[in-house]
Amino acid sequence: MYATPGLHHSNVIAKPINPKYGPNPYPSCNPGASDPFSDLPAIIPDVLFANSTQVSGTETLAFAEGIGFRIDTSREISTNIHYLNTGSAAETVEVVYDFFTMPEEDLENEVAPWTLQVDSFDIAPHTKKTIESTCKVFGGNVASMMPHTHKYREKFTVDFVDGMDVSTNVIDDGQFDSKSEIVSTIRRDHSRK
Repeated sequence: MYATPGLHHSNVIAKPINPKYGPNPYPSCNPGASDPFSDLPAIIPDVLFANSTQVSGTETLAFAEGIGFRIDTSREISTNIHYLNTGSAAETVEVVYDFFTMPEEDLENEVAPWTLQVDSFDIAPHTKKTIESTCKVFGGNVASMMPHTHKYREKFTVDFVDGMDVSTNVIDDGQFDSKSEIVSTIRRDHSRK
């Protein structure tokens, strides 16, 4: 992805084609298509790419050789873009995506998008608080991950904990900035939580 200043965040998603309207026409959209997450949990879109918050320039999600998404032909790919203008003058924002495909026979490991989202927290004004969550996952590998936070973040960490409660830190990121926060890694231990 390439973006100029003014992009807050974007998601590239694959979602079921609306049976009532059919595929979204270009450059307009079908009614309700501007919020691809409006039908949760009945319809779950696949987030294929999410960029770091307010990144400017280039950001790349590149999997290791033989790893990729398989796009279901009953779904369509679209993007959901949030803009942020922190100044008083109008801005023109450019966002460009490049997608790379591979032959089916080169796909050795299919990846699936997954999101851990923590919304139920409250931080009083002029205070600090640690927000944490645990998600137990059994089986599978992690190909890449990234945080999505905003400017008041002081630190963001992710630890993998195995079945023997041995913790391995995989993300230890400091304060919010506009640089890419995508971390690519492959975990082959199936006893992670």
